[in-house]
Amino acid sequence: MKMSITELEKLNSCNFCLECYRINHSELTLSAVNPEDTSFRFNAHFADVGYIKMPIGWKGSFEIGSDNEREEIITRIGLPILGVSSAVKLYKSNQGEVLILGALMLIEPRDQEY
Repeated sequence: MKMSITELEKLNSCNFCLECYRINHSELTLSAVNPEDTSFRFNAHFADVGYIKMPIGWKGSFEIGSDNEREEIITRIGLPILGVSSAVKLYKSNQGEVLILGALMLIEPRDQEY
């Protein structure tokens, strides 16, 4: 069973961990585990990642930033706004320490514990 991208709010209050980051391919995978129900394990896969700022792991929410926040990051890192796909969004945590500029491609269940 695959989780819809619109169900991002289900990942709130999870423990997140950087699972894999491929710089040359601009791909990022995060793992998410709900600490109150450890059977709730998911991986979130991103493509077209142009910017990340995050610790190796964190706990909190995961939400889409505003268009203004997105444009601010794009401008700060020197990308032409017109050259960035509309699928690329700014994802952030309520902790303020996590920013991902990329396209969330898939949220899928993770069967096993790492």
